[in-house]
Amino acid sequence: TAGPVQCVPVQPTPESPWLLIGAGRVSPDLSRAVTMAERDLLDQASAIALSLEQAADQLKPDVIRAARRDATGQKDLDRIEYALGTIGKALILTDYSIDEEKDMDKLKAFREAQQSGG
Repeated sequence: TAGPVQCVPVQPTPESPWLLIGAGRVSPDLSRAVTMAERDLLDQASAIALSLEQAADQLKPDVIRAARRDATGQKDLDRIEYALGTIGKALILTDYSIDEEKDMDKLKAFREAQQSGG
């Protein structure tokens, strides 16, 4: 038989707002277990957030000014702006109703409009 469950108070941090307990990841309020598939997606979101935070720390005004003075640098800034626009729009368009097909259609239409200059 299993022994008693030990409860340990843990305070989530901005770097790790999720707690790993037993076989699954749970939300900070410990109200629901997270499936393995959800955990993978949450880990992916966490990695993306970390990457974006690191990029934001590196994208200083002097980097931007230098890039604006160079044709290749300007293209890189355009790529950054496009990526950030796509990320922002995806966050806004993703419906809380979890209608994934509808959300993907909206995001695809937005990307197509961006590419055509609209």
